[in-house]
Amino acid sequence: MIDAHCHLDFDAFDSDRAQRIADAVSEGVSGFLVAGVSEKGWSVQRALEKQHPELRMAYGLHPWEVAKMSSSQVEQQLESLAGCVDFALGETGLDRTKHCPEETMPLQEYAFRAQLALARERNLPVILHIIRAHGRALEILREDGLPKAGGMVHSYSGSAELVDDYQKLGLFISVSGGITRMKERKASAVLAAIDKNRLLVETDCPDQAPKDRGLGVRNLPLWLHDVVASVATLSGTTKEEVAQRTRANTLRLFPDW
Repeated sequence: MIDAHCHLDFDAFDSDRAQRIADAVSEGVSGFLVAGVSEKGWSVQRALEKQHPELRMAYGLHPWEVAKMSSSQVEQQLESLAGCVDFALGETGLDRTKHCPEETMPLQEYAFRAQLALARERNLPVILHIIRAHGRALEILREDGLPKAGGMVHSYSGSAELVDDYQKLGLFISVSGGITRMKERKASAVLAAIDKNRLLVETDCPDQAPKDRGLGVRNLPLWLHDVVASVATLSGTTKEEVAQRTRANTLRLFPDW
């Protein structure tokens, strides 16, 4: 199986990163897509990719980071991003949670559109972070367009009804430990709406630990198994089928893996 979105570059793993990766690999997690959030972490990602052949890197400017910046800082980071992105672009998107005051939305949208344009220019898959802003994000995606390489909505948290809107754009839908914290009826409906050939799984570690692991704990790469098991239970299938299917889907989205 492949973890389609994680943050193994974060300092939460500085003390035991190699061991945590090895633990997951020994239990069948063969690859990890590390998503970038800002220039501060991109150099860490580059170093890790050389050290760990299981890792692939996406570089992007996260809406939470954009919300902390001035327009000139965003411009500088977008310029730097253009110099390093080569496999996939992300995270990018829109966020209307407490992390991003409403007044930051115009700058978020600017950064989102600029990154979509770069992804189209390079024909790189995009990794989308969209929370409580699905309507506006869909408008922008329809207006501006996606790269031919497509992309994924990471850690999907929207309704079952919105799934098809994203899939019609050619996007894959990734679920994380958040699926274990949804009400069962909603989680089952979301999974039923996702085309089995567009489903991905992820940890988003060190965030979003599966429900049974407790609150406020560091999420671990190995716990991708929990996500796969939850998807299997909610979908009425087996862990093996989910693991194999989502691995194949990930490799279709990222054929240069």
